[in-house]
Amino acid sequence: LALRYTYAQPVTGTVPTFADDLVIVTSGPQLLAFPAAGCGATTCSPTWAVTLPTNTFQTSGFDTPVAADGLLFVKTVTTTAGSPPTTSLDLRVFDPTTGADLGRTPIEAGARTLAVRSSTVYYAQDAQNATGVVNVRAISYCRDCPERFAPLWTAPIDGTHFTADATIAGDVVYVAVRNSTGFVVALDADGCGAATCSPLATVPTTGSALHLSVANGR
Repeated sequence: LALRYTYAQPVTGTVPTFADDLVIVTSGPQLLAFPAAGCGATTCSPTWAVTLPTNTFQTSGFDTPVAADGLLFVKTVTTTAGSPPTTSLDLRVFDPTTGADLGRTPIEAGARTLAVRSSTVYYAQDAQNATGVVNVRAISYCRDCPERFAPLWTAPIDGTHFTADATIAGDVVYVAVRNSTGFVVALDADGCGAATCSPLATVPTTGSALHLSVANGR
């Protein structure tokens, strides 16, 4: 339990993630990368850092990053002052080794934490404006393509009030949803050959599932 190193500035943010030999953390408008093994001193500086622009009228922050396929996927949230204030979300991709910006695309309000498999990003979107529909979406990313982001499919699920983050295991995406009762849906990660897909299965739960963890297909 020996302390290996510290960073001089306070960091408040989401759960860190590992990308090769780096540990990636977020702290408000900053995305920071540190050497996981340390820097040979008791205090280390970031290997690289990305800072979102903020000002009196606009604040931005990073959500939990996801490292997959040699890339770093992360959602950003920007709030602009107004009556009422407005919020916009972006899906952004970075090089985990250098912090280089590899593209961004806007995503819907209410999008929750990302899950990634084979450079395809999955997320569940909370029901908006009492529509009673939770959307699960899949977006493909291609670093060397003229259009880097391509929507693959959407699965509308009848649900209100609450949605858990999408979880992917193997070829299946799982999402917990709340309607009058709670349930979990399973979706084919590769889609259904159409722009709109339906669940492979819907399983009722007692109460509302807050988090899902999948092992050995269960």
